[in-house]
Amino acid sequence: MVTSNDINTEFETTYNMEANDFGEEMERKGRMFDLVLFDPPYSLRQLKDCYDGVGKDLDLWQTQNMWGRCKNALAQCIPVGGYVIHLGWHSHGFGKNRGFEKVEMMVCEQAGKDERYNVLVTVEQKTQASIFDY
Repeated sequence: MVTSNDINTEFETTYNMEANDFGEEMERKGRMFDLVLFDPPYSLRQLKDCYDGVGKDLDLWQTQNMWGRCKNALAQCIPVGGYVIHLGWHSHGFGKNRGFEKVEMMVCEQAGKDERYNVLVTVEQKTQASIFDY
């Protein structure tokens, strides 16, 4: 079963929740995913560009650690052996502290946009339960 989330209600997704609330809801419901595609806005600018029109104001915590709570919760929804594909301008992904090991990385250029940043795609596999208690 595919589950999707975007705060913008114009997109046809299963949920239209803020990412941290979505992650925590999936954990609360005991949902398990063999694969998570994590593709949030990569910067505050993208966050503003993507979601300025949906009536959401940014709180201070969102500008400092936008997706930490979401990653913590979703990490609990992925069994050992499961995968995360993380897109962004960095390769941090979910990280070792959440029990993940990098499997592969790829650099993707944005077509036709020489002045734009490359997108880094990081594939991680969960190799152990989280080493931190969130």
